[in-house]
Amino acid sequence: MKKIINIILLLILWFFITTDANQSVIVSATVWNTNSMPVITNINPSSNPRIIKINKTQTYKITVNDTDNSKLTYTITPKDGYTNTISWEIDLLNNTWYINFLYLSPSSIPNWNYSYITLTINDGQNVLTQNLNLYIYN
Repeated sequence: MKKIINIILLLILWFFITTDANQSVIVSATVWNTNSMPVITNINPSSNPRIIKINKTQTYKITVNDTDNSKLTYTITPKDGYTNTISWEIDLLNNTWYINFLYLSPSSIPNWNYSYITLTINDGQNVLTQNLNLYIYN
């Protein structure tokens, strides 16, 4: 990459030295292999914190957009309770990924009624982490 930048700079310098005052020079460059960060565009249910009773299940749907359509991997880690992935769908035309999972709340109330589910999405170069805050009641 440094060699390419040095060559471009040398070419620009050469054009400035050899260019007459009435001429103009246009230089353009293309950067390859850029990787954009995945973005969570929707979380359903959307309330924050998400309210759930002990020993109950709740289905969650997460929508993730990745403009460069990288291969995504994910993990879902609850602080309390259990999760189970229902489906993992891909809409390649819109670079959109859908993660559907089921959450089973704990059988007893955690400290301060507060808990969370951590969603981690990795596109190979970027890691996105989002906590889904929970309020668990009896």
